[in-house]
Amino acid sequence: MSKRDLKKYLAELTKVREHGFAIDNEENNLGVRCVAAPIYDSNGKIIAALGTSSTTLQIDEKHLPQILEMVKNSAAKISKQMGYSGLND
Repeated sequence: MSKRDLKKYLAELTKVREHGFAIDNEENNLGVRCVAAPIYDSNGKIIAALGTSSTTLQIDEKHLPQILEMVKNSAAKISKQMGYSGLND
């Protein structure tokens, strides 16, 4: 990975941490969009992620906010079941 790519990658990670989700908007495959949110353990450590992938026709700009909220809410519920209180941030 070049220094430029590493810098870009680290900037994207910062954005993901700030927003609490990640979106792959055709970066890996044309016509495919993915969204994901972290799952935390009782210590506030990210232990997994929950995501979904589909075509850009199915996860279009109109439906993206709704799908993103469903993924984030589901990841939060799983985190809570893992003992995460949200107070460890």
